Amino acid sequence: MSTKRPHESATKSQKIQVTVDRSLADKTEAIFSQLGLSPSTAITMFLKQVAVTGSIPFNVTLTERQKAALNLQAALKQADRPINDLSTPEGYRRWEADENDDY
Repeated sequence: MSTKRPHESATKSQKIQVTVDRSLADKTEAIFSQLGLSPSTAITMFLKQVAVTGSIPFNVTLTERQKAALNLQAALKQADRPINDLSTPEGYRRWEADENDDY
């Protein structure tokens, strides 16, 4: 005899809440509607592809602008470091030992 109630499914569901920009939600809901999908179904399709492939089902890369911004941030951090005084033996030794010092 089964103890499962008629309305219970074989697998349990988990609710996932995501907060996105309203404009993005409106644009994507319109597209999903044209495709005959709900946002929930589209997200479930995405998650199933991740589970099947073990990866995100599209390329995730930085744009050239984002890469340039990261490089600029790194350069600014580098510029904020104290400058070694190469006129003293101790300053020269510090500079020589620092693998990140390229000046």
